[in-house]
Amino acid sequence: MKNSLSGNEKGSRRKQVILLTAAALAEVVCLIGLAFFIRTNTLLALILALSFQIPLVVRMFTENRRVKILCRILSVLLLTAGLIAFLGCHGRNYYIESMTEADNNSVDTERYQPFSEISALGRLDEEPELELSEDLPVLNGSASLLPLYSSVINMLYPDTIAGLNENGSPYRFTNTQQAYKELFSGKTDIVFSEKPSDSILKEAEKKGLELELIPIGWDAFVFFTNSSNVVTELTQEQLRDIYSGKVSNWSELGGEDVDIVAYQRNPGNGAQDRLETFMGDAVLTEPERELYLDSEQGIAETASAYSNESGAIGFSFLYHSRSLSVDRGINLLAVDGVYPDNDNISSGRYPLSDRIYCAVIKGRSSSAVQELLDWIISSQGQRLVEAAGYAPN
Repeated sequence: MKNSLSGNEKGSRRKQVILLTAAALAEVVCLIGLAFFIRTNTLLALILALSFQIPLVVRMFTENRRVKILCRILSVLLLTAGLIAFLGCHGRNYYIESMTEADNNSVDTERYQPFSEISALGRLDEEPELELSEDLPVLNGSASLLPLYSSVINMLYPDTIAGLNENGSPYRFTNTQQAYKELFSGKTDIVFSEKPSDSILKEAEKKGLELELIPIGWDAFVFFTNSSNVVTELTQEQLRDIYSGKVSNWSELGGEDVDIVAYQRNPGNGAQDRLETFMGDAVLTEPERELYLDSEQGIAETASAYSNESGAIGFSFLYHSRSLSVDRGINLLAVDGVYPDNDNISSGRYPLSDRIYCAVIKGRSSSAVQELLDWIISSQGQRLVEAAGYAPN
């Protein structure tokens, strides 16, 4: 009878081991799937899955009462830790889903789609003096000039081209630094931008390339605040004091007793490059930062997007700021007593007037590229520049 019971006990234990092993394998599969979904460490998930089973297995094969109790307590602790970890991952996912993905370019490209009747592009009520159908130049540029080169594509390119950033499309939009990288590598033929930064010029020199800059019009570097702010003009020195942290409250500038929130942009953004040039030897403060969900579903940091609270100040190029003025209630600031309108910009009275250029690699331009460049500086091309919202040459 004793041997029979021992055999039954062994059989029972064998079944328990099989069941626990099956449960462990199922848990491993589930946790690997969960690890893949939440992009945590798979090895850690395996360790957690197996460690939960160890005390149960040890408890079955020991007769020591104290060890059995300790194994039971350890199993409960591991199970509790697993539950907390799962809830923590679930909370993390919920938090990520509640966040807005960072838009590095901060431009609504749908507003500037070529070949769309509802897009906000510049248009001329006349037939183009140039038609491009073959060997189409690939265009790219800064965020502030997307409306301009989209208007060029809308007027001169066939409406059968692939869409923005699609394979084989001559219509590209990245950020300023990436646009120049593509120009250097030959993926882009013409970059529409403000004057390239020193880092871009040094990169071209390093690669043995010479940039040719063709001036095609004027834009302006502008600063703006909430429309309720009583401060309507600042000097260049005051602006540098704000962005270097020397001035931190609007009351120091004749405004209300409100802390200044000086927003910046991400490195590589054309406007941020312009701010760094504007600052000269003055050192920029660290920008406000926020978290965002990157393309790998991980959390990263980015410069906080402009939020139009009462103490805010931001910057951009003129064209891009106009949509903010309409949509979000901002006021452009006069600088050194001069307001940034087209007349003051094109005449050079506004101190932060900026030329806008078509940049190409010297000696690399095809005949189609040269024809397009000649057209942009022609009288018809300049009328389109103005229609697109920029000051012509």
